[in-house]
Amino acid sequence: MAGEEKTPEVSRDAVEAVSSGEVTSIEEPGSGEAFSVEGTDTPPVGEKDKAGYITLYPGTALDVCAARAVTVRNRTHVIALTGAAESGKTTLLTSIYQKYQQGAFGGFLFSGSDTLLGFEERSHDSRLCSGRANAVTPRTPLEVDYRFLHLCVRPDAPNVAGSTEILFTDVSGEMYHAMRDSASECKKHVVLKRADHFVLLLDMARFVIPKKRFHVISEGQQLLRSCLEVEMLDHSSQVDVLFSKWDYSVQIGGPDPQGCPCVADCVQKYEDQFKDEFARMRFCYVAARPDPALNTSLSDAHGVEELWASWVKDGRDHCRAAGTKLLGEMREIDRFRDGGICRKGR
Repeated sequence: MAGEEKTPEVSRDAVEAVSSGEVTSIEEPGSGEAFSVEGTDTPPVGEKDKAGYITLYPGTALDVCAARAVTVRNRTHVIALTGAAESGKTTLLTSIYQKYQQGAFGGFLFSGSDTLLGFEERSHDSRLCSGRANAVTPRTPLEVDYRFLHLCVRPDAPNVAGSTEILFTDVSGEMYHAMRDSASECKKHVVLKRADHFVLLLDMARFVIPKKRFHVISEGQQLLRSCLEVEMLDHSSQVDVLFSKWDYSVQIGGPDPQGCPCVADCVQKYEDQFKDEFARMRFCYVAARPDPALNTSLSDAHGVEELWASWVKDGRDHCRAAGTKLLGEMREIDRFRDGGICRKGR
């Protein structure tokens, strides 16, 4: 990135050319060791192979192993984005990325990313260069393993040192459907225990339709209840309930939340059921990419800036009590949850 405020545009050709590669080993900073993929002899990232070429990140979404390497090297906040399919999770992510191409956002400057190509893949179809008549975001494919997108930011203030790494979960909405409906399935998602912020998106495009409103509300309640029952969430959790695609609220009295009695009723239901379950539960109204056809006055990333600032600033204390398993005795996904997160940031 040139300068300190602009993220370089990556061409679609570059995305297609590089995204076919895979990270085969990642060096854990300060350890001299690398997480390696079995069956390969590719050297750690930053080192030369036998032909003299330097091994690079592919820039695509990180797996759990690569995400853990991020948590080892610096203070890291994990944002778990959850919600039904097509509720706007990926669009929310790309709206933050797009804002950093314009400069500082939420009081922070862009300081790097290990997944620039991953962001570009998800952003391309919303740009003029895609040749599309309307901006769209591709659906996140259903995968067995977790994937993460990464940003590193630093304060937009003179003489203020330090940076914060942010990891966003990027998984299909269908995975959360399974979690909601099955306690055994929910137990598999131990990554949620590491989340500094658990974010539940309620899709306003469905909410404004009376026949679908009850299902939108109940699906979110069921997901939260399932996570509580299997202890993926607890009294230390910070939960954000987002009314996504808030531009659709104009159909029921918005965009002022005070003009939407059905939204206030939904908030009350969640507070009555969960107000004593979490360290904090708040409600936000966001429109990552407002639909021009709705003729609202909302700008891109409406309601996202303040939310983003709090995600960067506020984390949870994940230092484990005595008795936690040694890292070598744990599965990789458990090591991500518990390992490297109590080290002092740079």
